[in-house]
Amino acid sequence: MRFLLCTCWLLTVFLSPVAAEDHKPVELRFYGQVLSPSGDPVPHAKLTVLSGMNRTDRPGKTLIADADGKFEFMNSCLFSTNIIASGLDGEWLGEARFSSWNARVDVREPIQIRLKDCLKVTVSVTQDGKPVPGTLVVDSETMGGPIETDADGTAILRLLDANQGSQSIYAWHPERGVAAAHELPGEGRGALEEFQFELQKFQPVVAEVLDIDGKAVPDLEFLPNASWKEDSGRHWFDTTPFPTLSARTDVDGRAELSWTPTGTRRVDAHIRSPNWLMDRCEAGEAPNLHRLRVREKFPIRGQVVAPEGVSRHGLLISASAFGEGGDVDIVETRTNAQGEFMFFAAPGYEYVLTVCDHEWCSDTLAGVLLAKGQTETDPISLNLQPAIPAEITVEVGPDGDLAVDRVVDITYVVDTEEATHHIWTWLKTDESGKIRTGLRRGSHTIELDHLKRREKKELKISSDEPVKFLWRLP
Repeated sequence: MRFLLCTCWLLTVFLSPVAAEDHKPVELRFYGQVLSPSGDPVPHAKLTVLSGMNRTDRPGKTLIADADGKFEFMNSCLFSTNIIASGLDGEWLGEARFSSWNARVDVREPIQIRLKDCLKVTVSVTQDGKPVPGTLVVDSETMGGPIETDADGTAILRLLDANQGSQSIYAWHPERGVAAAHELPGEGRGALEEFQFELQKFQPVVAEVLDIDGKAVPDLEFLPNASWKEDSGRHWFDTTPFPTLSARTDVDGRAELSWTPTGTRRVDAHIRSPNWLMDRCEAGEAPNLHRLRVREKFPIRGQVVAPEGVSRHGLLISASAFGEGGDVDIVETRTNAQGEFMFFAAPGYEYVLTVCDHEWCSDTLAGVLLAKGQTETDPISLNLQPAIPAEITVEVGPDGDLAVDRVVDITYVVDTEEATHHIWTWLKTDESGKIRTGLRRGSHTIELDHLKRREKKELKISSDEPVKFLWRLP
């Protein structure tokens, strides 16, 4: 087994084995209060908790705040966690977003979600020029329960106003068809008041799931997605908001997808099992047959070694990997109180893994964790060390206006003999245009969308001194 150790020391410790099936996700405590636009508590506010990178566990859980608008729940916050809050009448909406890197520290303090007037968008659904009642419509931003169109084929979506970035809207009628629209504008979205869908009729397809050796994979649950092309452009339909469209393979590794639209060109999937990796999509050998190649993954166990008295509960372990053909596996997990962690890895893949946290980092381990054909290996360990405090200020325009509430992507870049790996997160600027986190020595990039362009800057850290970086944009 070959490893590249990106710092010069490594302490090996013995770990007692923990069965993968007994592994329970380590969760963080989220608590806080929902407030009205005037700052008063909102009794019995509704909260929807959305988690994950690919929304594979969305729409997640829904809970109701108490009479004082207070709430509390547990969540692993892997990749991200969004809390969408609303008043009982749905006229007010609010959001709190948490990056996995900073969440362990951020949730120590109570969360305040200040509601605002929502943005109402009337969605009209037609087919062959006629309204289609009974269509379920949902947006990718709030991921609330789908809204059903009325007798006139219309439904009113309530969205978060002035949200940065873009979103999608999906429509599905169980007997008539599907539709999707993407990249609806974020900034200035107040002008968006109406939207019209034309349902695409169904053309069922079969998804065949095979492993890399060509063997059928039975009894595998997945959330399928389909893409197709119209005159208005390429579209895709994400089944995450519609749990009844989840698929499971039969004994021959096949699943019939009855909801796919006419002209479906590609089918891919979010695999529900953590020990299977989506490898690639292929055209099948017959019309309307789509092949999904998957790789089986096996548990990797490890432990974070920390100085005396340091709490290890909830530390984030981030990993990324490349395999044959440039396939990518991105993994996050958290440590328990003893500093132990577990995740699943694909044999033959080169992984880079490290601790990513506001206060702590670790040595960076890189290499093939499991050789091809190998299903288990010795435990690994990472040594905890203080993260370098980093403050990044973003200014925009000729007058140096503060970029408030903007999403900034931060990537830790690791070069190995085999590839360049990226361990990524996002953070939001605060009211002073700053993001604060913990970084490490090495190469990083920071990126954000500005004036319809993707802006990118390199940030190299060569000492343990705190970092203050000012990024001025046009």
